[in-house]
Amino acid sequence: ETSIKDLVSEIFNISKWKPEIIEERKSLQGSVKRRVPDISKIIKAVNWSPKTALKKGLTETVKWYRKHS
Repeated sequence: ETSIKDLVSEIFNISKWKPEIIEERKSLQGSVKRRVPDISKIIKAVNWSPKTALKKGLTETVKWYRKHS
């Protein structure tokens, strides 16, 4: 499980970019506190499972955006 804060931190590390200001905000009232998708249905339905680790996928995504922007 990866928090949004950890995900953003990893993207900043991979992209070697550090913004001057990072503003953390409280969740809106009624917002879901934790998002943990269950992928078991897709695994069973189409015999699919993720094959790319999160860090590698983020690295490839940053590389792609740099090439195409």
